[in-house]
Amino acid sequence: MKKIVLTVLIDGYDDLKDPNVRNEGWEFICITDDKDIKSDVWNFIYIDEDDSKIEHMKRKTANVKMNHKKYIGDDYDIMLYIDANMIVNVDLDKFLEQKKFNIDETDFIINLHPDRKCIYKEGPVCIKFKKDTGKNINDHIELLKSEGYPENNGLYETGFIILNNRSHMTKKLFERWYKEYNEKPSLREQMSFNYVMWLIENEENKKFNVIEIPQRHTYERSKWIIRKRHNKIYKR
Repeated sequence: MKKIVLTVLIDGYDDLKDPNVRNEGWEFICITDDKDIKSDVWNFIYIDEDDSKIEHMKRKTANVKMNHKKYIGDDYDIMLYIDANMIVNVDLDKFLEQKKFNIDETDFIINLHPDRKCIYKEGPVCIKFKKDTGKNINDHIELLKSEGYPENNGLYETGFIILNNRSHMTKKLFERWYKEYNEKPSLREQMSFNYVMWLIENEENKKFNVIEIPQRHTYERSKWIIRKRHNKIYKR
């Protein structure tokens, strides 16, 4: 079984850190625009010309993340995606066993948002803390409402995701997320993720099999992942 830890580092937004715990059989790959970065653990793939032309750093990073198969192909069975400010601090094989990840059943493991469970409530908070412009967020919300997206339909934090890449549902999720993200106004990935899940579940007449983890367990209580501050604050 092929397993990978993937991250994306664009425009020096973070300092890439080596894992505290490294399992045999897991490949570590960083997709980046920095050809000077070095590591004894991470292997590097450089973004192509098309992605390098995307002007906004946040949208550029998200595009590479969502369309990662463009860079790493479709050969990996299990993929842990972490943002580049995160450090693996757990035996990943034992973690999957503990969480009862089943390659034949589980679609993905993800953190629950710590404070909210509704995109419509997330939007005003993003505006308040200047995570995106008011116009982008409000236009985005109006589009979702016009399509009948329900309130309180869940909200995930997308900086840490373990994917079953054999899953048809997961493959479709990332392909559709990439499409919808680029068609919707907001820079915020979380403003599209649960919405895309809802679209696919309706199309497939099937629910995703998701293992949900309280975010504070991941970063604070159990510290499976150590999260560092970003180097920069991206401009909206």
